[in-house]
Amino acid sequence: GIQIPISLNNSDFDVHLTCLPEKKIRKESFRKYFLTSIPKKSVNIILESITKANLELCSIQMSHMCIGNLLKFEINKLEINDLLISVDLLDEFSQFIIFDKSGPLFIKRLASIRNYPTIDEMKEIKKRENDENIKTSKKLASDYYPLSKLDLKILIREIRNTYNNFLDENDLSKKGKIFLSGRNSQHENLVEILGESLFMDIFLISPVGIPILKQFDYDPDKVNQFSMS
Repeated sequence: GIQIPISLNNSDFDVHLTCLPEKKIRKESFRKYFLTSIPKKSVNIILESITKANLELCSIQMSHMCIGNLLKFEINKLEINDLLISVDLLDEFSQFIIFDKSGPLFIKRLASIRNYPTIDEMKEIKKRENDENIKTSKKLASDYYPLSKLDLKILIREIRNTYNNFLDENDLSKKGKIFLSGRNSQHENLVEILGESLFMDIFLISPVGIPILKQFDYDPDKVNQFSMS
C-alpha cells in the first residue's frame, strides 16, 4: 500500500532501516526506512567515465553519505537522546540532514545564504584594499561585509521549524547539535549568530581535517578546502 513516486526500473536505490519509532496505522505498525535513489542514466554516465579512465568503481555515494563519512566520529559518539544536524551551505541552497547513530534520518533543502567570496574575489578585494587610493580602497573593500541576523533570518527560521516538525512527527524529544560545512560556512560570524539564535551548539568543520583522510596535495589558490565536503 506504500507508493514511491519514482520509477524503480529507471533508478538505482538503497534503503536502510532507521531507529525512528514505528508508525501505527489502524492496527498495523510500520518501521521507518531511509530511501536514497539516483537515476540509472546518471549512474551509467559515471560508470562510462570511470571505465574510460581505466579505473574500477567501488561505490557511489550521494552527498548526504559523504557528509556522514565526514562526521563519522561525531555520529558514533552520539548518545541515545542526541541527534546530529548537518547544514551544508551551498551556493544554490542549504542542505539540511539529520543523523542518529544508525545513519541519516531526514534530508531537506533549505534557503541559501549570501555567498562567501570566491578565492579570486577575495584576492581582488585584498588587492583593492592595498591600493594607494584610500577612497577607492574603502569603497571597493565593502564588496564583502560580515553577516547580520537579518541575512540569516530565513535560514534560522527554516532550521528551527524543520527540526521541530521532525521531532513532532516522530514523537521525539532529543537534543540536536549543528555542524556547518560548505563554501559559504566561512563567514566569520556565522557560528556566533546561529548559536545565539537557535540556542544550539554550532560547530564548523573543514573536510581536509578529518583523521581518516590521507594526505594529498591541492592548490589552495584554486580549490577552496571548505567546498570539498
